[in-house]
Amino acid sequence: MNNSSLKDANTKALQTYLLSHPGSSRVEIAKNLGLSKMTVTNIVTRLLAVGYLEEREENQKSSKGRPAKGLYLSSDSPKLIGIQISSRSIAVAFLDFSFHVLSKKDIQIVEKGHDEFIPLIFQEIDRIARENLSVKIVGIVVSMEDDLSDEAEINAGLIQMLKDKYPLPVQTVSSLKAEALMELQFGSLKGISEGLFIEVGEHLEAIIIHGGKILSLPENAKAEFGHISIDYNGLSCECGNRGCIEAYASTSAMEKKLRDITKLKIDFRGFCELQAKKNDSRIDWALKDMMDKLAAALIGYVNLLHPAMIVLSGEGSFLPDRYLSRLEKAISEKARIQKGTKVPVKKPVAKADGALLGSIIPAMDQLLASSIK
Repeated sequence: MNNSSLKDANTKALQTYLLSHPGSSRVEIAKNLGLSKMTVTNIVTRLLAVGYLEEREENQKSSKGRPAKGLYLSSDSPKLIGIQISSRSIAVAFLDFSFHVLSKKDIQIVEKGHDEFIPLIFQEIDRIARENLSVKIVGIVVSMEDDLSDEAEINAGLIQMLKDKYPLPVQTVSSLKAEALMELQFGSLKGISEGLFIEVGEHLEAIIIHGGKILSLPENAKAEFGHISIDYNGLSCECGNRGCIEAYASTSAMEKKLRDITKLKIDFRGFCELQAKKNDSRIDWALKDMMDKLAAALIGYVNLLHPAMIVLSGEGSFLPDRYLSRLEKAISEKARIQKGTKVPVKKPVAKADGALLGSIIPAMDQLLASSIK
């Protein structure tokens, strides 16, 4: 690495460390990152000068010696605009590098297409800029679902319009990857070497965690969890096969089943929230069946890779906890794992804002570099 690249890498490592270890001293940072005290001092001095960090004296139990100083990301540090695009909604948010959502506007998509809402996106960005004239905004990050093929041209057009309208770098990232990165950095998957991150929605998609990192796949390839077959004579799937788990446990499949048996015209999230408040035996049966079928698809993966954690994201995060416990129990009882061990099934810590916040991480190199120039 040349000197400039090394400096940028060390700077990113330092600020990433402070995100999960706020209040650390320069000595602690140098020790834990394997950097010299002089390198840490140079980086800190530069980030203090541009208002990205702040240093505060920490209370000491002992009166001996000078009070230690802890480093924190400053509340006055540069900010970002995040846009999250899904099949059902668009969110525009004002974010900071400490992974806080400072404001957010949700735009629901019912019958109109994404192109109908582009003016609303620009209105919200303009409002954020107008109300924060004294704040340095250093970029726009856009997270979107992988499978928005019907809207691909519209989304590409939106990205170009953002670049044309605003003098800011615009970066895009898969919503699924962004959410998984957020959980690896701060959430349920933090410190986990082997795991599985599953997004439950109209499709069932997965991210495989291997060696503490997202498993790299060939370009444009995805971990097609939704197309694992649990019954070769089962329901037909749009992929051409039979018995794919997506035909049974996607939100569209579950909504149809639940609406048929309850005659209620609400979505999957609504059914989960209703069941959390008051038990309905019909909804209970359907959700238990969903968990049993998910377990059938997951057992093979568990037998192969022995994950330490499974995270259900997307609409799956709205499931009442008792159904995740059922899924966890079914996997732990039937998978070929060490007797007495369990594979925990958790919800993402970041919940609905995971994709927005996680999109900062892959964009951080460029955005951090621009924020300190």
